[in-house]
Amino acid sequence: MERTGAGETWSAACTEALAWYLESTGMSPMEAEDLADEVVDSEFKSWVAPDAEVIGRAGQAIGEHGA
Repeated sequence: MERTGAGETWSAACTEALAWYLESTGMSPMEAEDLADEVVDSEFKSWVAPDAEVIGRAGQAIGEHGA
């Protein structure tokens, strides 16, 4: 968020970083990319910095997949 300022590219950067994290937990690259896309698309909005509640929901969604 700090690097992109919640601008137009922040969600793509978030998706990529989240997919990398998920892969590091042992998830396959395809599975990680799909989950990252799903979480970012469902919880985050373009041009809006997420608040703690939104981040918490995203974390819960990821945790439900064992990551």
